[in-house]
Amino acid sequence: MKAQAQTLGYLKTLSQEVAADGVTVNAVLPGYTLTEREAALAAATAARTGRSPEEVRAGWTAAVPAARLAEPEEIGEAIAFLCS
Repeated sequence: MKAQAQTLGYLKTLSQEVAADGVTVNAVLPGYTLTEREAALAAATAARTGRSPEEVRAGWTAAVPAARLAEPEEIGEAIAFLCS
């Protein structure tokens, strides 16, 4: 999640630099999302740490304020809204 904080900081700086020109900057940084890649990461982490994929996923979920991982459709809806 460190990379997300860095990306968000960069985009905030960029938005301040281009706002006077009428340009807006939006960001969608969803974090852990229930995708095939997330399942592969959970499996790899489980193999490396000796935990089950479900335990790994539960740890990720516990770190999210909403206490759940995002669905890909939710991310797509947010992006479609920003693009409209």
